[in-house]
Amino acid sequence: MRLFNQGRGLINNNCWTNTDGTVYGVDARDIWVFNGSDFSSLANQKVKDYFFSNLSPLYSQRMFMVNNTQKNQIELYYPDLTSTGWCNKMLSYRYDLQVWNAPKDIANACMGTEGPRWIDSSPDYYNLTSRAVIYAQGGVSNSRLIETATTNSFINSAPIDAQFERTNIALQTEKGAVPYSSKVYIHRMLPEMAGTGKINVTVGGANSTQQTPTYGQTGTVIIDTDNPWVTTQQNSVRTVAIKFGSNDATDTWKVSAMNWQATVTEDAF
Repeated sequence: MRLFNQGRGLINNNCWTNTDGTVYGVDARDIWVFNGSDFSSLANQKVKDYFFSNLSPLYSQRMFMVNNTQKNQIELYYPDLTSTGWCNKMLSYRYDLQVWNAPKDIANACMGTEGPRWIDSSPDYYNLTSRAVIYAQGGVSNSRLIETATTNSFINSAPIDAQFERTNIALQTEKGAVPYSSKVYIHRMLPEMAGTGKINVTVGGANSTQQTPTYGQTGTVIIDTDNPWVTTQQNSVRTVAIKFGSNDATDTWKVSAMNWQATVTEDAF
């Protein structure tokens, strides 16, 4: 006899996928992984709260999962609360790094699979050694299959709006961390970036970790430049916040570190 189930199930028959040695799935309360012997919860409580609170109960039967071997990740396509009937979001998990990626917009996906990348149309040619996740659109007449993650643009070369936000940053000094009771004034910042194009940077802050940050002036940084410093107009705050963002169809960028020019202004209790 062999244990077959430990209280796990599937929302529908398409809500599972497998890698070489594991199986991933989604049931009504969890995103799980099965290694051949035991079931384990894959998502922490924050990810589960986000996913299930945004999942449309009307169209959840149209969810599906795909293993993207090109990126070493499983991809969960689902309809959120703004969906009109088809999957319009994708949440992915990098099983090689064991991290969750930010959700992405999807255009009315009804079913997808992994297949070779399409290279040229004269004549039609597919690179059989390559892989990309391909999905079909539901409710769209005369539509073509959509390849994901093959360019820096959305469908029909439309720009992709990307944004990263970090809040509750505690600045460090040569003598250690700035005391929580102290307020700091951010003069300038120097992001360490790699890639092409330009990004928008906005600095903000709050007086407690629970307070919503207030953002000030937005500056534009061109990655390939002799003047990478960003000047800000920022009031004194206890915790610093920052946003990076871009909206284009060609550029790519990565920020690996951030340098701050700041002054401790007061010690407020």
